[in-house]
Amino acid sequence: MKTILLNASLGAFLCSSSISEAAPPLPKAAVFSASVENAKFEEKDSSISLDFVLKNNTGKTIAIAKRWNSWGAFQWTVNVTTADHKIEFSNPQIAWWRNHLEAANIEPGKELRLKCRLAAKGSTRHHDGIEVFTSKEENLHYTFPVHLVGTFFAASLHSDGQVATNWAGTIKTPKVELKK
Repeated sequence: MKTILLNASLGAFLCSSSISEAAPPLPKAAVFSASVENAKFEEKDSSISLDFVLKNNTGKTIAIAKRWNSWGAFQWTVNVTTADHKIEFSNPQIAWWRNHLEAANIEPGKELRLKCRLAAKGSTRHHDGIEVFTSKEENLHYTFPVHLVGTFFAASLHSDGQVATNWAGTIKTPKVELKK
């Protein structure tokens, strides 16, 4: 099994409940370290599976909107660049049957691990806790090696006078190479 590590400053991105007491937003200088681990090309469906890990390196709890609700749905994307084109992967969800702000807390020194699959348009199946991010392309064909770059964007959100999320900013990860 091949492991690709990516260490970067990556603002924030995934999240379980809101910060319960009112707290001032964390400055943009508050950082996570981020890593992409276990990146693997899945030949059967031309997808890429990976673990995206965020570690809170601050001395404070960081809250960010969860991916399932509209506040967190489009916080991050992953770009896959091949020798001949660039493919952007993002949240396939654009309509909500229910929607409310829900955030997850990442405690100081702790990490949040998200198992992901980068898949073609229309691939919305979930595999036991694996989050699916799709491209606008219906058929994916890669020329290896490919390069992965993640982008995270979050705005500080407030709910009823209390801080629901406390980090804002945009951060790009360093490029990671994946070979077949």
